[in-house]
Amino acid sequence: GLKSEISFQNHHKCHAAASYYFSKFAIKERALAFTIDGYGDNSFSSIYDCKGTKIKLLEETKADMIFMTKKRTYCSVGFIYSAFTIALGFTPMSDEGKVEALAAYGKINSKLIKLLRSCIYIKNSKMVLNQNKIKKIYDYKYLKNKVREVGRENFACCVQQWLEEIIIIYLNLMQKKYKCNNLCLSGGVAANVIMNLRIFERTKFENIYIFPAMGDEGVSCGAAILT
Repeated sequence: GLKSEISFQNHHKCHAAASYYFSKFAIKERALAFTIDGYGDNSFSSIYDCKGTKIKLLEETKADMIFMTKKRTYCSVGFIYSAFTIALGFTPMSDEGKVEALAAYGKINSKLIKLLRSCIYIKNSKMVLNQNKIKKIYDYKYLKNKVREVGRENFACCVQQWLEEIIIIYLNLMQKKYKCNNLCLSGGVAANVIMNLRIFERTKFENIYIFPAMGDEGVSCGAAILT
């Protein structure tokens, strides 16, 4: 029978390749590619240095695995946002945009956003995960009680505000550390248009490109390029 070769590419490298090689920076200019999602090949975030035909991994954040009553899941920015989506009665990996929209009508609840800030935060230019705090967030009974306690709009507002904060702080650190003004974005979390707007407004990157197929549907584009 016919034989064919199969090559395997890293999930986040595929995201990065798609966002860089479809951008106006491709080949001619250097850019940092930032990927952010729920999970892929043991990580949920990465920074790649892209120039010409070379893509070099600079930073990545591993998605720690935790066990929740015989069920295993991963700690990540994307999955925390999806947990809030579920608690609001929406469909995860689909309705996160509804949480984003609902957030515009809410106000920050100080206790809830303090909890979120303790789950994943920036320290020494790295994203730090606190498994014990994240386990609390992944308890849907606890989260649904929080929805009733603080109100739907305020609940959504807290997770959206937290997402914007952590990404802006992280990207400003990366821009300063690696001295690059061009940024490419990909990964499912990059579908959050308000977060993208805040990146444009509050980071020092001068030029930003967001790959339209930012979710896993776009990984195939990066894999094809890398292969």
